[in-house]
Amino acid sequence: MLVQTMTLDGNLFDISSLLGVRGRQEVLQEINQNTGGSYFGSADNPFRTGFQNFMRSVVEPIRNTGVAIANVVGSIFKEDKIIPIRNIEDLKKGIPPSMWLPIVYYEPVREMLDDGVISGFGIDPDKLVKDDPYDHICKSGVVEINDDTLNENGEFWLEFTENSDDPELTVEEKLAITATRRFIDEFFADEVTKYMDITDYPNLHG
Repeated sequence: MLVQTMTLDGNLFDISSLLGVRGRQEVLQEINQNTGGSYFGSADNPFRTGFQNFMRSVVEPIRNTGVAIANVVGSIFKEDKIIPIRNIEDLKKGIPPSMWLPIVYYEPVREMLDDGVISGFGIDPDKLVKDDPYDHICKSGVVEINDDTLNENGEFWLEFTENSDDPELTVEEKLAITATRRFIDEFFADEVTKYMDITDYPNLHG
């Protein structure tokens, strides 16, 4: 779990610090100068450890719960349809429930879900079928351009196939899933995001 930390201005502890309301910097500096800067939570204060424990065990869980509730509410009112997730900004907006299965079935994500190191949108991996039902769809109509696939005129052929048991998707939806999986590859290859849970961004995975 990614724990967000808070910086207290001038070692000042008050209700504004808990609620994230910043005071005017010049006012805080003047108070510290007049009082020697020995406020609750400062390095010299004997209650500093208690303050840190209070922040870690009480305040941060409340904040994290608020974020989780906001995410749930956002997913309820967000339009639920298959759309491409191409970047971090799309992750921040929230992943529609219709995209959950195409994401968790993707091999690198599925492995992490089976290992129990990601939230996986709360999906039980034991309830999923063994094979990825979207794999064939994403590979259909895709070709790697190289000397083997190009003919003497620089042309290449694309082959599109459909299975009777493929999920029923429009062309736009197929492209959206393919683009999303391409982004997932980039997400896990990036040194900045590789340790994050793509199903519960920006929290860390196990």
